[in-house]
Amino acid sequence: MSVMPSLSAITADRLSTCILDARLALAPGGLLLAVQLARLARLWVTRRFWTLIDGAYFYRDYPEELLPDGGDDSDRGVTIDALMLWHTAWLNGALDGVLFWIGDARRESALPVNWNSEIISRYERLSETFPAPAAGQKDGEADPLTACGQEAFALAAALTAEAPVILTVLHKGDKPLICGEAAERAQIAIHGPVDWNPGAKWADRLVPDRINPLVRQLGHVGTRVAAVHTFAPAAVALPARPPIDEAVADRADPAPDRRSWSGARVFWHELSQ
Repeated sequence: MSVMPSLSAITADRLSTCILDARLALAPGGLLLAVQLARLARLWVTRRFWTLIDGAYFYRDYPEELLPDGGDDSDRGVTIDALMLWHTAWLNGALDGVLFWIGDARRESALPVNWNSEIISRYERLSETFPAPAAGQKDGEADPLTACGQEAFALAAALTAEAPVILTVLHKGDKPLICGEAAERAQIAIHGPVDWNPGAKWADRLVPDRINPLVRQLGHVGTRVAAVHTFAPAAVALPARPPIDEAVADRADPAPDRRSWSGARVFWHELSQ
């Protein structure tokens, strides 16, 4: 997939930093939310989400590969239609310069102006260790949407100095699926509205005020938006590059070092409608 240069205006100081989870991107109105929000904030997507867009026709023909437990055919149809809409918008140039993401290398990434490749190295180290299951848990490859959620947490930790917020979809009043997956797979404590309240004034500043009418509109079509905050204090001290002895090619692969996720917690709440 070709790299799309990002708008220099997005790099203005004091802009909010948001990460769009794939489940919200593929919910009704998700693309509209993305293109509007990207004009008001630095909007990031995950690497895996781009592979979904690139493989849209494959998932259209084999929807069970995208949503192995995705409910009935109607639910799958809505998600696949949204994915095809993203693919069409990409082909038509509607996404050019709109989003930021981290690719496999600097030339395959879309980073803000004056950012260097150290963010890529830091993200890679956080991504490698976040999904590691706790002792006694069975390891296995996550389905595409779950994998996108895992990448969103790693990206949020890598961008922690920017105070990013992950935007995802809230289903039927329960906690967002990415939070449940973080609690189950990565054993990270989750705090929701029952035991944590960010305060109305502070919460309203999570996304620019101009996007609030759209958030309310999405609620009327069944897409409820949740804000997820990744508290990962140890990630701040993570060096951008691994120590020299960790980079020795012929060394046996060590067990995943999850110290960068020590003390990590996740906080979430629904954006007001």
